[in-house]
Amino acid sequence: MIGGCSGNEIEINEDQIEQKEEIPPHPTDPELSWSSDSVAFVYGSEYIFPTLSNPNKVKVNYSSTNEDVATISQAGEISIIASGSATIIATSSGTDRFTAGNASYTLTVEKADASLEWSEESCAGIKADNYFVMSGGTVNITNHGDGGKGIRAGSYDYYSEHGSIGESVISGGTISIATYGNNVYDVASKGIKIGFKENQIDGNFKIAGGSVDVKTVHGEALEVKGTLNISGGEHCFNSDYDDAINSNNGISITGGYTSAISSGNDAIDSNDDIRISGGVVYAICLKGPPEGSLDAMLEVGKKVYIDDGATVVAYGGIEPGAVFNQATYKMNVKSGGINALLDENGKTLAVFKAPEIAKIMIVSAPGLTTGLLGANASGGSSRCQGNLLFPASISGGEQALLTTYTPTSIWEPADIR
Repeated sequence: MIGGCSGNEIEINEDQIEQKEEIPPHPTDPELSWSSDSVAFVYGSEYIFPTLSNPNKVKVNYSSTNEDVATISQAGEISIIASGSATIIATSSGTDRFTAGNASYTLTVEKADASLEWSEESCAGIKADNYFVMSGGTVNITNHGDGGKGIRAGSYDYYSEHGSIGESVISGGTISIATYGNNVYDVASKGIKIGFKENQIDGNFKIAGGSVDVKTVHGEALEVKGTLNISGGEHCFNSDYDDAINSNNGISITGGYTSAISSGNDAIDSNDDIRISGGVVYAICLKGPPEGSLDAMLEVGKKVYIDDGATVVAYGGIEPGAVFNQATYKMNVKSGGINALLDENGKTLAVFKAPEIAKIMIVSAPGLTTGLLGANASGGSSRCQGNLLFPASISGGEQALLTTYTPTSIWEPADIR
């Protein structure tokens, strides 16, 4: 009972009391937070996403900064679209009680790795009727099957139906291929085969980045029926039996690191021109005459070109008629040892390991004036299976003899061997 000023008693029913919500004098933080600041997982795998803490139960809107990678519904459900990175954000608007708030975390979706092993006859680890494209991730392929391939892209059947096949491209990621099968029924075992040749030649291949490492026991490490263009990345092609690299419609190398080693045929062979205008090329032919390090089809007027800006280290003769737009030399080397190319100021241009049987190699580099044999190298990154070091510090060694190289025949005299 409450006493009034008149002395009368007033009875108040509890249900009649109006409860007023207490409003803080200043709005406060809604205290939104995720259970983790970041999360990463491989595309296709299962994962538990961070959960949102919203203790004040404010209204929240969800968003993703990269919907090509992941989307989030207004119920907070996430859908993964592709590999990449996105920021997942929860936001709330300001009210009388709470300021505007937000919380976010970084979501990273990594490309899945693929390891494939085959033993069936004439099969390929990866086969595409049209073209092959790779921009990231890791692929490991081992093929033991006779006539088998690591990667096979482009078919005549597809061309017959569609009129053309697309260009195959590697711009990123890591590829490792090993094939061990024999050739069978006129079907050759190869590391990578791009395109076809049947009345019509089609199938171009562009390597703009990433890392490709191919080893074949029988057959070419890389065969391209169209045009091969290499502009970046680090790539090693090794064949015990045939060409390390072969292209039907010409080869252009403008950048990157390319190693081609063959103990059974040419290191780099083209039925058209070979033009090296940039990057670093390590071309080694261990077979001996009549095979060579750089072989274009002279019979139909095709040539090897070494242009200003290219760095070439080769063992084995270069096709006669080659055009050298940059000084190219024979250089005596330390067999199985470290050798270096320098400019007139002593700047290191290239550091390379010579094959065990090599006494003289063919070299060309921008500004090359001096060679060192039997040098010591420190620092730098090992490239192309340890055959190249870039950049590296050089000490010791002996000055090598550089003499102008003019190929007169692919069957080079013994001093090139």
